[in-house]
Order: sequence, then structure tokens, then C-alpha cells
Amino acid sequence: MSDEILKIRGLNVEMLTENGMVQLVRGVRIDLKEGEIHGIVGESGCGKTVTAKSVMRLHDERYTRYSGSIRFGDTDILTIKEGDMRKLRGSQIAYVFQNPMTSFDSLFTIGEQIAEGIRAHSKLPKKEAYAKAVELLESVGVTPGEKRAAQYPHEFSGGMLQRAMIAMSVSCDPKVLIADEATTALDVTMQARVLELLKKLRDEKGLSILCITHNFGVVAEICDTVTVMYAGHVAESGTVSEIFHSPRHPYTEELIKNIKYELNSGDEDADPAPQPKSGEKHGGCAYAYKCKYAQDICFREKPPLRYVSDDHFAECHFTERRGA
Repeated sequence: MSDEILKIRGLNVEMLTENGMVQLVRGVRIDLKEGEIHGIVGESGCGKTVTAKSVMRLHDERYTRYSGSIRFGDTDILTIKEGDMRKLRGSQIAYVFQNPMTSFDSLFTIGEQIAEGIRAHSKLPKKEAYAKAVELLESVGVTPGEKRAAQYPHEFSGGMLQRAMIAMSVSCDPKVLIADEATTALDVTMQARVLELLKKLRDEKGLSILCITHNFGVVAEICDTVTVMYAGHVAESGTVSEIFHSPRHPYTEELIKNIKYELNSGDEDADPAPQPKSGEKHGGCAYAYKCKYAQDICFREKPPLRYVSDDHFAECHFTERRGA
């Protein structure tokens, strides 16, 4: 692995609601290295998608306030103009959305929509862009590409649409791909195919991938490093091996134990410890009221960021070794 291609530091995201400005993400710190697959894992509402969409500035900025920095190479994404940001979207940083069913326009064929994205960032003629769209569909296993490119979204299964969405996302050879819950609505067999496809794209195209998921099993399958989020905070971050074998935040420990519970019970919605509501204010550690290790200081003071190793840190007052 080489240097970081994406570096998030002290990211705070506030959004205007009917109750005023609500802080959804607090002080997020994430590094994505070149050629790496980095997972962001946590429950629904923990700030994963808010963080991911901030990287591409996809929030309605009339009602959103950012602070901190998101550096893509030498560029601070949060400070550039919208026109410059449009040039980055798709060509340098691409996004695979959670629900492919709503990501395609039902009035145009799949091939036309992929080709449109290619032409938006290149000078390819319409015919050549369409031919490239056919090749991309073939490359992600949507075959025969020529026939599938001429079909409409309603003629595709969920798994085919997801792979077509990935084909569209990599059509302009971006350096970073953000895959937001890319396997959520798929059956187990198709989930495995999509995960294999992401690994293949990383290996063949040198993509750096930010993988957003609530499933620690996905992290174990394809990720090199992982960030665990809870209530808008980064609870812990490190290599997958370190996190699984030596978790230093009690929430991480519970999430990993929950994998075993899901396997034994078949309950995919098992919840180890419900998190506070989005934007809910708290004095000390957000996890203190759920934590079996909590002490008085946990309720009074914000936990510090403690490094266990160069690549492994946890936001916790007590980071002594805990086994999963």
C-alpha cells in the first residue's frame, strides 16, 4: 500500500431540520490508501452514509454545513467551487448508491445511461461511448452486453442492476469508488458475486474503494482496513486483522460478538446496543450508557483518541486489550 489518496480529518456535518441545525457527524477521521478497500461499518443512523456523501458533496448544501477537511490528493474537497466538484464526480470519485432500482431512469436503456455518463466526462462520440458501455456491462458479468445494453431497468434483476450501477461508476476510470451498502438488497449468492466484483476491480484497475456497510461479515470478506462508527463518531479504526483479533472499543467488541449471534440465530437485525437518535447531544462518551466497562469519567468527559499502534486507534478512555 502507498500513501493516502483520501484523507478525512475532523469532519463535522450539520444539517438544518425542523428542529434547527442538527450535528450528524462529529470529528470523523478516515484514511483511504491507494489500492486499498476500507470499510466503514456501523448501525443505521451512525453517520456512515452522511460521511460518504460528504466526500462527493452530495448533500443539499443550502441546508448543510461542513467543517474539517476532506483531502483528495492535494485538493480539499470542502473548499473547492461546485463547478470544480462536478469535474471530480464520476471522473475521479464515483459512487455506487444503496438502491440501484431508483438509480436508473426508467425511460432510457441501460446502455444509453452508461454512455451518457461517459460522454459527460470525455469527448467520445455517442457511438463509441455506447460501445464502451457494452464492454463495461460484459466486464461486470451482465451478458450478453449488447443485448443487455438495449434493455430498460425494469428488465433487469436487482443483482444485474447493481452490477450495471458498478459498471456505470467505473466507466470513467475513477481513482476512488464509494460503494454504499452495495449488497444490502441482494440474496446471498449475488452478494458474493458483487463482493468478488469489487475485489476484481481493485486488483485490475487499482481502484481505492470505500465500502459502506452495516455487516461486519462484508468487512471480513473484502476489506483491508475498517472504521467503526457509532452515533456520528469514529469509535475505532485499524486493520481488519487488528480490529477482529484485538478490538479496543467496547462497541466494536459487541459488533463482532453480534456476528456470532447472527450466525447462530439467523437474526440479521440483531442489535447489540441501540445508539442515540441522530443529532442527540451527550456530555461524555456516546456509548457510555450501553457500555459494560463504563466508569464515572465516561459520562463526564469526551473520550480521547488513543493509538494502539500506528494504524489502530480508538476513541475511548480505556483501551486495554479486549477479546472478541
